[in-house]
Amino acid sequence: METLFELLPYVAVAYISYRVGGFMRGIEVIQNLARNPQKTVEMLEELKRIQDAESIEELNTTAQEGNEMLIERVGDQLYAYAKETGQFLGQGPNFDAVAETVGKRFPGQKFFGTISADDPAKELVK
Repeated sequence: METLFELLPYVAVAYISYRVGGFMRGIEVIQNLARNPQKTVEMLEELKRIQDAESIEELNTTAQEGNEMLIERVGDQLYAYAKETGQFLGQGPNFDAVAETVGKRFPGQKFFGTISADDPAKELVK
C-alpha cells in the first residue's frame, strides 16, 4: 500500500506534463498557422491530392476484385444485373435500396458499376 502512495506523485506529474505538453503543442500549431497560412494551405492541398489518389486507387482495386453490374431503370424502379452473366441481382426504388438488396442476396461479394449520363436511371441514384 505504501508503494502505491509513493508512485502517486510521479503519476500526477506525468499526467500534468502530458496535459501541459498537449496544450503547448496546440499553441505552437496555431502560431505556425498565423505566421505562414500559405504553407498550411499548400500542405492541406497536398493531403487532399494524396487522399484523392488513394480513393481512385481503391476504386480501381475494387473494380478489379468485384463483379460489374448493369443498372437500368424501368418505370420508377432500378434493376441491377450482372454484366457478364446477365443474372438478376436486385431491384429497388433507389440505388441505396438496390445496394441493400444485392448485399443481402450476395453477402461477401463486391459489385461495382457505372451509369451513363444520359441513362434515366441516373435520376434515381442521387
